[in-house]
Amino acid sequence: MIMTHSVIMDTEFRGNISYNETKQLTLNDWETFENLLQETGYWSMAPSDDTFGMDGSRWIVEAHQKDKYWVVNRWSPRSDFSRIGHYLIDVSGLKERVY
Repeated sequence: MIMTHSVIMDTEFRGNISYNETKQLTLNDWETFENLLQETGYWSMAPSDDTFGMDGSRWIVEAHQKDKYWVVNRWSPRSDFSRIGHYLIDVSGLKERVY
């Protein structure tokens, strides 16, 4: 149960990774994350939508299990999808401003 997170800074439409870390999750953290994916309907969300803006952030969550893989990409989400991102940020220990 390992989580990898990266902070990407956008410079002229090209992302540059400015921070990359891998963290070992506890069994409880992992079970909470799996439950959150189920509760929010993550596995049935459309991979992307056409929402974008001039100020905000792009949230991308990739998840896989033994027999499935999925990626969801949203611009500054306010839906249930944001619960997933906020949880991952909290567990990561990152102290970043969240849009």
